[in-house]
Amino acid sequence: MFAGSVINNDEFHKIQLSYYFVYKRFSRNQDMPRTPKTKKFDQILKNPKGVLHKVYSQSRDLLAIQSVVRKFVPANVHVASIRNKTLHLITGSAAAATQIKYRRRNIIMATRRHGLQFEIDNIKVSVRPEDPEFKLPARQPVPPSAENAHQLAAMAKYIEDEALRKALIKLSKRGK
Repeated sequence: MFAGSVINNDEFHKIQLSYYFVYKRFSRNQDMPRTPKTKKFDQILKNPKGVLHKVYSQSRDLLAIQSVVRKFVPANVHVASIRNKTLHLITGSAAAATQIKYRRRNIIMATRRHGLQFEIDNIKVSVRPEDPEFKLPARQPVPPSAENAHQLAAMAKYIEDEALRKALIKLSKRGK
């Protein structure tokens, strides 16, 4: 059976059956490499034994705690961590930290009512002020040298635009 040869129906049927049986034999064989089944993202997250599910549920609970805290303190408050039944909050101002400290019991009771996996007995508050935008210090302008000032004054004589001419003359007077 080479290219250009004619195959009758019986031979074609035999070839087709042989391919079918080879396929069946290898599909049952464990030695044949199988392509892994891809899982959807939702399936990975919903698997209770998976590590990603644990991280996802903890982050969801931390965000829920943050929303509960923000109901009591309208300022910008972030949940930093929960360790040893202590909730660590970070805020940008001392005033917000004071509000949190005064409402500590209410916040703890609200988180318990919310039914989260974390048990909270204490709240620690840290103040981390927002960093102001960094601005480069303004440099003092470098005055033109005496030679450059002389050239500016000489060039200003030939400028027709009056505003530009006055600006060049004023700049030439700053020279050393």
